[in-house]
Amino acid sequence: MSINRQVVDPSQYKAYETLLGKAVHATIFHTTSWAATLISSYNYKPCYFILLENKTVVCIVAIMEINSWLTGCRGVALPFSDNAGPILLEIINRDIVLNHIIDFGKERGWRSIEFRGWEEFLYDKPCSDFFYHHMLPLSGDINFLYSQLHKTAKRKIKRAVKSGIKIKIDYSLTALKAYYDLHCMTRKRQGVPPQPFSFFQNVYHHIISKDKGAIILASLDNAYIAGSIYFHFKKKAYYKYGAFDTKYDYLSPSYFVMWEAIKIYAQNGYESLCFGRTEPENKGLLQYKASWGCSSKIIKYYKYNINMKIFIDKKNRSKYNYKGFFTILPSFVLRILGSVLYKHIG
Repeated sequence: MSINRQVVDPSQYKAYETLLGKAVHATIFHTTSWAATLISSYNYKPCYFILLENKTVVCIVAIMEINSWLTGCRGVALPFSDNAGPILLEIINRDIVLNHIIDFGKERGWRSIEFRGWEEFLYDKPCSDFFYHHMLPLSGDINFLYSQLHKTAKRKIKRAVKSGIKIKIDYSLTALKAYYDLHCMTRKRQGVPPQPFSFFQNVYHHIISKDKGAIILASLDNAYIAGSIYFHFKKKAYYKYGAFDTKYDYLSPSYFVMWEAIKIYAQNGYESLCFGRTEPENKGLLQYKASWGCSSKIIKYYKYNINMKIFIDKKNRSKYNYKGFFTILPSFVLRILGSVLYKHIG
């Protein structure tokens, strides 16, 4: 049987969300909400592959085209997502899927195609990078979840509770602005420009306001001191962004925020909370995520060079480290850099 392809904007494909609802491995990053966020923020072109056999959809591949003077024209599955593999609705030959994507990339003039979290599909191909990916299984039994925490996490949660910190879950633009102030502060400390506020506004309009996300903030004496943004889709929750004011780090507000998120999602019937990816060399973050009882696995990123017709066996991490330089720049300069650079990074 022959496999035909359609390359579509998912928002214009009427059956798209229905198909995602049937797919066990579909994530928030496969949804039209995330697609709309990326398109509105960075003007990426959606190239979502719908592969059909006898008019039956057998596979979906979500790709965005990034046409950049800085990083070249390429396909990315998917920008700013940790893990967005192919959605297989039926058994299909892998080479057929890849050939359709590569042929389309040639037509569009892509230099390369990037696949993020495709290790089960591209298991025998060389990867360009790898990370640890963390998942916390949830249950309605809060006492059991608490018993699985490392003693460090328990101690810090107790400290935050005793300090008088208040926690609230919010879905407003006001809460988003409060979070963004903390986000910019945290990114400066980390030596990384923040994403533009317009990106977070699009996150709000396409995800949070559509009941697919939430903002959780910690406050003390009417000042916001920590916060996180979470996404959710079907029965899966995702910790996407987190930030805090270092002046209050001794009170461990971020631990309090995370624990409240775990309780909220568990009590509302969610099955898991994804903690995202971590670079292997970031030992502190690895320990932090392990302290919550997360399981971890390796996720691999792949880069296919269309002209060379090969998967690149080379790590993407730059040999240059600009973090020290970025930490000394004024916040407004970092915001400008973020508004310029993120479109090209993808």
